Amino acid sequence: RRMFFNLFGKWRKPVGKMTDQEVFDRIKPVIVDLLGVYDYEVKLDAHLVCDLSADESDYRELPVLLGKRCNIVIPESDRPEMRRIVRTVQDLVDFIKGDKEKIHQRQHSYFSREVRHILRDVLGVGTLQITSSSHLINDFSADAVDFEAIVMALVEKPKFGVPVMVQYMPNAEAECESGVYCITDVGESFSIATVGDLVRFVERYNEKMIV
Repeated sequence: RRMFFNLFGKWRKPVGKMTDQEVFDRIKPVIVDLLGVYDYEVKLDAHLVCDLSADESDYRELPVLLGKRCNIVIPESDRPEMRRIVRTVQDLVDFIKGDKEKIHQRQHSYFSREVRHILRDVLGVGTLQITSSSHLINDFSADAVDFEAIVMALVEKPKFGVPVMVQYMPNAEAECESGVYCITDVGESFSIATVGDLVRFVERYNEKMIV
């Protein structure tokens, strides 16, 4: 088995051959020191922004420290993507190991589940009735009051990253297709007709959480 010999005289596996736990154990001290948190707070499911208070500068410094202290190299060209998709410690472990598809699948599953729970609570429909293609108006008779409540529920989930300045408006008041609602932000508007549209909207803003 190929191993690497570091400056301290210890053999180390290539990162791609390490288990999640081995990568986690290597990077955990860096996260603790960088973010000034307690050791017990850094868990695989900890959200870097919402649970550990990481900000943009921390995201920029993290790959530098991983390189210096852990011999884990995140190329400069990959760092914008890291800031865009890494949200939890587990995401960081997967990113380091090159398992980016795991990150996308896990986040999509989480956002889909949480959006369904919001729609269940706001619209009073069973989660089994809610599919990605379900139309908010045609299938669930969502009206303007319902949609405002949906938007507020999205904003109130900090792990979604939807900013408080987001507003909604009926299609008649915006350049959106007939029969849908719009969510607007500075310079952008999003046509929302189906459950899948809502999930994609949340994913879009989650990517913008750390620029």
